[in-house]
Amino acid sequence: MAPPRCDMKKEQRRERVGWQAKNTDEAARTEKPEKKIRFEKEPAAESADKSGENPTDEKPALKKRTVRKRLLAAAVTLAALIVLLSLGMQTAVFLSAAVTSYWHPDYEKEDIASLLDKEELTEEDYDLLYRQTGLTAIGVERCLARGEEGKQRILEIQEDYFRAHPTRQSYFSPFFATAYIDEPVTHCYLQEGDVLVTSSTQFSGMAMGHAGLVTDASSGGVLQTSAYGAGSAIDSVEDFTGRVTFLLLSPKADKETKLAVSDYAEKELVGLPYSIATGILTDKESGQETQCAHIVWYAYRQFGIDLDSDGGRVVTPRDLANSDEMEVVQVFGFDPETLWR
Repeated sequence: MAPPRCDMKKEQRRERVGWQAKNTDEAARTEKPEKKIRFEKEPAAESADKSGENPTDEKPALKKRTVRKRLLAAAVTLAALIVLLSLGMQTAVFLSAAVTSYWHPDYEKEDIASLLDKEELTEEDYDLLYRQTGLTAIGVERCLARGEEGKQRILEIQEDYFRAHPTRQSYFSPFFATAYIDEPVTHCYLQEGDVLVTSSTQFSGMAMGHAGLVTDASSGGVLQTSAYGAGSAIDSVEDFTGRVTFLLLSPKADKETKLAVSDYAEKELVGLPYSIATGILTDKESGQETQCAHIVWYAYRQFGIDLDSDGGRVVTPRDLANSDEMEVVQVFGFDPETLWR
């Protein structure tokens, strides 16, 4: 019995639909899949997104950290250099203390008593007395003007000149030291307006020296200044005669001018503040602050006399010692031939 026609048509439609579906599946399998492009965020950007920070802020922050590190390194280096420099300077002070010395005659002491009794001394006599005592003709005549007392003083000066003196070093601030002998030596008679200089004060082993102006010859009063916090004051001549070296100098001025200078210094220059930078950071001519050599120079400057040998901004004790306006009266501890040159 033949199947019904309607059933046959249904069967044919199913076969066609199945064939089309089969062909579609095969075509889908044979087609190449499309490439999918994936956009991935860079790790730094992802990290910035997660932290909520702007990635553009990272470079300035990095620069700041680098600058801070460099500044810290520079500060550490500078501090190390300062420490090393300070140690070196202080070592120089201690080394200079170990070799502290003064000039001492390397020739025989002679009997000079007969020379002192002569009515008139010759140039040869003055030369011999200078080599035996450190007194120049000016110093010898100052003493001889006192008669027998003066002659005895010359002999005492000779004894001190040839005697060996133990020395000691005194440290009064960082990098500064002063060399002293065991006791003050005998000095020539002073006059108001005389100047005293010494090379005994050192800064890191270098001789800076000290200076003072005689304001009272009879009592040995000397105007000096030497430290911050202490104004200029009148102290003793033994501040110089107790050191390893000193020069007693007389400015080339008449006695009246020297007396006027010492009076002015005693009345007007006591109590001035000390500054080692006088002439560097301040006007040399102002007199508002001072140091040891400057106060001597300034006092004479007010009377038209310039004792600064090189005319620089700063006056030093050595400048005073080498001034053409000075005459040597007495030498101790310096080589009498070269003095402090």
